[in-house]
Amino acid sequence: GRIIIWSEPDIVLYDDDTMVRMSYPDLVEEDGRYYLTETQKSRARLHEIPRGFLEGIWSSLEGRLQSAHCVNGMIAQSAGEKCPRDVVLSTLPEFTCRDWSAPGMNSCSLRNGLSIEVIFNLDSLRAGQILLDNRINKGRGFAVVTTDNMRIQLVMNDGRTENSWETDPVIRAGSWHHLVAIADAGPGIISFVIDGRFCDGGDWRQFGWGRFSPYLQSVDGSDRLNIGPSVIGKVSLVRIYSRAIATWEAITLFRETSRSVRMSK
Repeated sequence: GRIIIWSEPDIVLYDDDTMVRMSYPDLVEEDGRYYLTETQKSRARLHEIPRGFLEGIWSSLEGRLQSAHCVNGMIAQSAGEKCPRDVVLSTLPEFTCRDWSAPGMNSCSLRNGLSIEVIFNLDSLRAGQILLDNRINKGRGFAVVTTDNMRIQLVMNDGRTENSWETDPVIRAGSWHHLVAIADAGPGIISFVIDGRFCDGGDWRQFGWGRFSPYLQSVDGSDRLNIGPSVIGKVSLVRIYSRAIATWEAITLFRETSRSVRMSK
């Protein structure tokens, strides 16, 4: 008697080894608690899904979730018709550090994250336009830039290595867009939510999300975030979060900000 309704996807399970496959899943409900089962050929596992995770998805689907819940971890904000050229940026979270307690002092994932929310309108889709940039010497930091074929790219650099990923080709000139770029250092995934829709690759590629290096330490660059230094158009809102926000949170932010911030021609 239940009805299945598909939400935009969120990461619920992952393995640190990208070669590991989780197969044959089942969803189990018992006494108001929900579980996922999966097998890796030689092992079978049962995982309880955190109640708050499911409540968030359900609340977003039903339109009950408020954006005040989603802005937890916000460390920078700039908004308005005359958005400033820069804004003070707090220290960004580390993704990986050295484990001094280990005999080999090997690297240790801190499973932190970073999310970038921006509302913009481009008069031109010319590649190389910089929407946001906190990079310093040797490229350390992050940037949100336009590329060719109607895409936006997130670039992350720790001074030793650079990682990047692009959106699906859904950006249109002359239209307001709400973009959330999410870098989750747990599974090492960069994903995008544009105008309330998760970039899943569509007809253009198999996956809309991409992986970044598990050894990327941090994208902590300048303490000033440059806003739209070379944009042919407008940027009307910027928010930076010191965590990987969920897809359902990004969708809620789109719904709320589209009501309060100008997003029409």
